[in-house]
Amino acid sequence: MQAAAVGGLQLEGPCGGKGTCGQNGDTLGIASSTNMQNIFGSDVVSRIEHTISDLQGLDQLQKRAVKTINDLIEMLSTKTGILSMNIYKVMAVENTTMEHLFLGLDPRYLARAPFTPVMTHPVELEAREIGLRVNPHAEVCLIPNIAGYVGGDTTSAIIATRVYEKSGIYLIVDIGTNGEMVLSIDGNMLACSTAAGPAFEGAQIKCGMRAAPGAIEGVVFDGDISLKVIENIVPTGICGSGLLQAVQVMVSTGVLLSGGKMLNRKEAEKKGLPSSLIERLGADESGNFFVLSHPGGIQEGIIITQGDVRALQLAKGAIRTGIEVLLKEAGITAGDITQVLMAGAFGNYIDKESALSLGLLPKVDPEKICLVGNAAGTGAQMALLSDNFWEKAYDVSQKVRHIELSGRKDFHEMFMKYLGLHS
Repeated sequence: MQAAAVGGLQLEGPCGGKGTCGQNGDTLGIASSTNMQNIFGSDVVSRIEHTISDLQGLDQLQKRAVKTINDLIEMLSTKTGILSMNIYKVMAVENTTMEHLFLGLDPRYLARAPFTPVMTHPVELEAREIGLRVNPHAEVCLIPNIAGYVGGDTTSAIIATRVYEKSGIYLIVDIGTNGEMVLSIDGNMLACSTAAGPAFEGAQIKCGMRAAPGAIEGVVFDGDISLKVIENIVPTGICGSGLLQAVQVMVSTGVLLSGGKMLNRKEAEKKGLPSSLIERLGADESGNFFVLSHPGGIQEGIIITQGDVRALQLAKGAIRTGIEVLLKEAGITAGDITQVLMAGAFGNYIDKESALSLGLLPKVDPEKICLVGNAAGTGAQMALLSDNFWEKAYDVSQKVRHIELSGRKDFHEMFMKYLGLHS
């Protein structure tokens, strides 16, 4: 190990970290792990409920968050050769609930309207105050939140894309279990969040998985189904982008109706669908399903179930409704948008045509859709390396006007409208 090396640490969720050289900003190492809080629930609502129902709940969750991060620090120290004691600055970015739990702040008010966070200001403290195993006097910074369900990760994405200083109309869409949307009109920003559910992250999908080696990330029909698999190995599941493209193919070929109903074999034969598709249709006690791989061995195959399609519809409907609310609030249409910036892990892989044809995104020129990937992580790294961007984070978080969707009379009507699998 290089005892003289000095580094910074960038932390982001679900639980990942980057080691950064303090001199030139190079990324020296990346590590990720499962969040140890998952034992109390994989979603933030379950974790909030645990803090309410168990007197020790908040302490348990805070300690598990710190333990997870300390393990990441150890992994990065081993990878980079930088002693953890030589890390003098830590920049953390997460959703509002996770930032509360990391700091040991009571998150119960995030569970009910008006979903008010304990704090939205930037936080700076010493590592020893929270138990991080870096230099005890290292500066630990948390990017400020915007609202109860629009967190520091959204603030960080705004910093990364720098829409706050751009002329024109920019739409940031960050798709995860919660979908966050930001609309910037000449730097005047609106934001909202929707409970999209975990379908786009591969969770609660029959054969779902994260975008990792072995995940189906693309599906094409050209007489038969062909798959694009991450790292081109035998598929072991399907990630969000693959699910989106699979559903688009199923709609375009007639296997799925625009309302989301999946045909059975008899219906597909009556409709005259190709045999290469008909042989992939099956059914069990849970309903109809479509086999993506191993059509001759259904039990071992990777399948799309009717339930998977419904989960995608709910997620897609929530995201699209959030976008439409922002456009309505701003008094503009999709045609006015200069650029759509797709962020998050899902934003690295999304197929533009599928997103448009299924109506996940409003009708815009595909050339206007830009995949910006992990914008929250990029913004955190910018804030880690530059005091100017760190200060800008608070300025930005205070200027964004948050639109709360839960009490809107038009939300349900719009949501039902956008459940269909069409543009």
